[in-house]
Amino acid sequence: MRRLLWCGVALVWVACPAEPTSVLDASLAVPLDAGGAPVEAGVVDVSAPASTDAGLPADASEPLPDAVTPPDAGEPPADPLDAILDAWFANYNEDQGLDYLEGLGFSFPEGDPDVTELPVHRHIRGATYGPYSRNLMDFWMPVADQPTPVAVFIHGGGFVGGERESIRENNSIRRLLEAGIAVASISYRWAYRNPSPALRAPIPNDRGETHDQNGTRIDYILRDCARSVQYLRHRSQDWNIDPERVGAWGGSAGAGCTMWTASVPDLAQPDHPDPVLRQSSRLRVAGHNYGQVTYAFDRWAELLGFSEQWLGDRLGGKQVAMTQMTAEDFVNTQAGRSLSHVLDYYEHLDPSDPPFITTNQTEDWSQQQMNQSWQILHHVRGHYALYDRCQDLGMECAIRTRARNEGFENDLIAYLIQHLTD
Repeated sequence: MRRLLWCGVALVWVACPAEPTSVLDASLAVPLDAGGAPVEAGVVDVSAPASTDAGLPADASEPLPDAVTPPDAGEPPADPLDAILDAWFANYNEDQGLDYLEGLGFSFPEGDPDVTELPVHRHIRGATYGPYSRNLMDFWMPVADQPTPVAVFIHGGGFVGGERESIRENNSIRRLLEAGIAVASISYRWAYRNPSPALRAPIPNDRGETHDQNGTRIDYILRDCARSVQYLRHRSQDWNIDPERVGAWGGSAGAGCTMWTASVPDLAQPDHPDPVLRQSSRLRVAGHNYGQVTYAFDRWAELLGFSEQWLGDRLGGKQVAMTQMTAEDFVNTQAGRSLSHVLDYYEHLDPSDPPFITTNQTEDWSQQQMNQSWQILHHVRGHYALYDRCQDLGMECAIRTRARNEGFENDLIAYLIQHLTD
């Protein structure tokens, strides 16, 4: 995997409604609009509480390599993170086969029958982009003579809820199709809801069909999201996609999935037997709406400016469920530290990464003002931190919040359109 900057970008979006299931999780469920989707153009309606999505790290089974073998003379230097991720996800597709590639979904040549007043398009529903039952994608294809850009939407739901169909509850599809951009919306594997079964999880890379029976650890969920970008490039000729203009956006958990995909090196494995995993995962642009600053949860106190103990008391159960390890092990073991590093998209940001916009219209609440978990999980200070890091690195990015509007004068969907059609 090399950190290659594609001219295309994938869009990801996630919301986080979660039914309270434990004392620590009792305030996690805060819906956005129906389905956890932004109301207008990928922007959450802040007249209602934002949905919760704590993308917390998962437990890691392999330590980080102590050193990376130097490249042969004349080759570019190896990216240490590239080598780490190659090793980390070595068993990602283990024993899964290629039968899923036959799941081409249902074709609607006259367009999506469930959405009215869209530009002329063709629709594909329920294509399987991976081997698991929740690796499903819907696709809206503009009628065009030349290959078109594509924007990927990833739903929210705290990694335990939400569905790809929630994109139909806002006007993003219409706006993107009008701009000549194809749209994809994906579902992904679920995590555990509760900490107890998560700690008993037999494997981290499980089916993710039933929350507290076979939940998937958060790092593999993020990898699913990146896989959807690879799948679109695999289908580029069939679906008239320009593989150099793939973008992604999401809200809450979807926002985190987008930023992780945008910040890690290219996950392509050129010699992999699965043709999807040979494709690039790199994006052209990313949209981060009401998301988290990182899924290295041990860094939240530092980056958000809150007490570590206070955060642990309120979010500890969610973190354990997502990482399948105790909060103490996440910090104090090699496996936990390795997982934290893999999940840390704040740290992974690099000048070669695509431009991104981060948006949030909530207030900058103090620690004393907050009594619900969604206020922490969607705190605007995480957006400030990401934007400031982007500026320090000399990257291109924009922020839209109540207090700071810099880098772009319009909304998230307009930002995606500009960078995908430029």
